[in-house]
Amino acid sequence: MNNGLLLRALSAGYPRGENVVFDVALQAPRGSVTALLGPNGSGKSTLLKAVLGLVSSRGEVFLDEDPLGELTAVERATRLAYVPQKSLLRARLTVRQVVDQGRFAHRGAYGGRSSSDVEAVEQAMDDVGISSLSQRFFTEISGGEQQRVLLARALATGANALLLDEPTSALDVRQVLGLHQVLRRLADRGCSILVVLHGLDEALAHADRAVLLNAGRVVAEGSAKDVISGETIRSVYGVDIRHGEGLGFHLLETEQ
Repeated sequence: MNNGLLLRALSAGYPRGENVVFDVALQAPRGSVTALLGPNGSGKSTLLKAVLGLVSSRGEVFLDEDPLGELTAVERATRLAYVPQKSLLRARLTVRQVVDQGRFAHRGAYGGRSSSDVEAVEQAMDDVGISSLSQRFFTEISGGEQQRVLLARALATGANALLLDEPTSALDVRQVLGLHQVLRRLADRGCSILVVLHGLDEALAHADRAVLLNAGRVVAEGSAKDVISGETIRSVYGVDIRHGEGLGFHLLETEQ
């Protein structure tokens, strides 16, 4: 399997509490979109935070065979990017200034912006369709627009591994499709994508691989089609899959 993100026996939790994630082993290879699935409280967000070092954990995390813990802060910031569920940013910054934060680790001691920094910011905003918002204040745009700005900030890092925590939760249907187009392009360029999703139909439509968590443990991993199967979903969610029902959408050709 291609290099990318690899977790071995990763357990994680919070101070003064029990572990939430137990002995997780998974792969998010380069060139693929890997969906992280599971019911509420199954440990999906905690797992991402453990990879990022934001919660206490034990186990091993590798990025392209390099132990993540042995990388410098700058190396991690330029090779691994994160899109949280929502931003706590309250400063009066424009959208362009927020996206520009993604270039911080690329700057020298004096922090000057290079032409490549400017180009990366412009490209990231264009990729997620927020160029027209560049001079708007981040705190004054909608939740869905803010989520796309956070994605653009992650893209501006130029990282080849991307972690996303429920990035579609605040998006409308067109924005969801557009985001998955961006993730597909990144995967096709050789990036490793690990994305937390709630919608099983969304994962089945857009992910190559899936990892299903339940009570903090991996219960299934493999192709999205194999993981999102009747027996597995029934045992974890207590529901049956019904095929051929509901609505389906795709982006108009002129908007792709």
